[in-house]
Amino acid sequence: MTPRSKRSMASKRNDRIQAYITAGKNAGCPPDQIKRFLKALYIATPQQLLFHAAARRADTPGNPNVLGVGGTRGSAKTHGIIAQVAIDDCQRFPGLKVLFLRKTQKAAGEQFQDLMQKITRHIVGCKLDSEKAVYKNGSKIIIGGYKDERDIDNFIGQEYDSQYLAEATQLPGGRLIKIEGSKRTSKSGWRTRTYIDFNPGGVGFQEVKDLLINPWRAKTETKTKFFETWYQDNPFIDDDYREYLEGLTGYLRRIWVLNDWDVAAGQALKELNRNIHGFADQIPAHWPRYISLDYGFSHPWAAGFFAIDYDGRIWMYDEIYGWGGEPDTGAEESLGKIAKRIIDRMALDGRTPKDYNSIYAGPDWFARDKDMSEDMARAGLHLTEVTTPGGSRIDRKGLLHNRLAGDKEHTSFKIHTANCTHTWRTLPTLTYKEGTEDIDTTQEDHLWDLILLMISQWTAKAKTPPAPARKLTRAEKLAKIKAAEGTNKPKK
Repeated sequence: MTPRSKRSMASKRNDRIQAYITAGKNAGCPPDQIKRFLKALYIATPQQLLFHAAARRADTPGNPNVLGVGGTRGSAKTHGIIAQVAIDDCQRFPGLKVLFLRKTQKAAGEQFQDLMQKITRHIVGCKLDSEKAVYKNGSKIIIGGYKDERDIDNFIGQEYDSQYLAEATQLPGGRLIKIEGSKRTSKSGWRTRTYIDFNPGGVGFQEVKDLLINPWRAKTETKTKFFETWYQDNPFIDDDYREYLEGLTGYLRRIWVLNDWDVAAGQALKELNRNIHGFADQIPAHWPRYISLDYGFSHPWAAGFFAIDYDGRIWMYDEIYGWGGEPDTGAEESLGKIAKRIIDRMALDGRTPKDYNSIYAGPDWFARDKDMSEDMARAGLHLTEVTTPGGSRIDRKGLLHNRLAGDKEHTSFKIHTANCTHTWRTLPTLTYKEGTEDIDTTQEDHLWDLILLMISQWTAKAKTPPAPARKLTRAEKLAKIKAAEGTNKPKK
């Protein structure tokens, strides 16, 4: 190689390094963090740089200290988080005790070893074995694996300065929050944090979704920060693996390729898709309106607000969910309070109960020993009893499947993405009762029930609301007058 060629290669390498430094600075990474990454020969993607910057901001109280990285397979989620822990956190702060937790210790150990060897091969004084990584400054990363809930309980109550929960959706329900309780420190100057990576789906997906996805969608992140990743943004992905991912179909494609955050294992409504069935616009004021109710006290009560367009499509444009702030926990509100909340919501649209064609309610509202409909009537809401709600629960579920079929332009059921947050939270997670075609009724199915009630009633009517009268043009008015004059002209 000629001296000129060497100078040219060195110049290009320097340009790439400078571009990387600039990208890190623009993402919010401090200079010493980028310096450590360069020294370790770690090249982060643009999305990873945003994550690394957030990890540094977590040092300061008031910034999110639960950071989630979720997305497709092959998007380097694990690589980025391990790099943050191994290259930055453990080197800059002596004596850290970090837990790396993943299902099955063997899988966690093998992945940890492979990645750590790549990431730390240029870090002086870091020793690896199958159970931990130990630094010369006293920091250490401990590998924790679990097969079932009993194994997880061994880590709950231990003190860790930082936690990395890999594939967190594999954690059984309730365990994520309990492990969070183990995040505490006695080290001055260090602020505890939790790093989480995951794909859609898994037994603990709803808990992760409530923690990270829902605040991200609602733009209400305060304690958490979520980063969505895609394999297309990873320049180091193997071509064969890319081809494998792009050839996937069905459920695996939704969770490993499409980042479908509304999917669930054993999902009852596999066709439900936020991009197809969601909408964000206001509905026209002249569309007929309906309300459907589901009663609850210790469990949530719910009201769904619906409109019908001139093609017979149903648009769920709002909801009221009477919950106590925890999943499937009721607000324990009186009937008077329930009625007031519904009437107040009507008033937001400048409407009164008379402006709604029907307020549907199931037989439980009209029970002989406690007729709740009378209390609602006294408050100003007259309920329509649904005694034959479109056949069995399975029949009604079939009606919903039919309405969800088709693409974005042809589906006949829509749900508002911003107003119906609990509908989008609960419907995608409903799963079948084992051995049946019905959903498991121990789940949070209150909005599901009122939607089936509404759909069954409208399908039973099988008619389309009349279009509003169209104003005649000037030419049409003149033609109509002339026709009338011709009809009324006296005969000769």
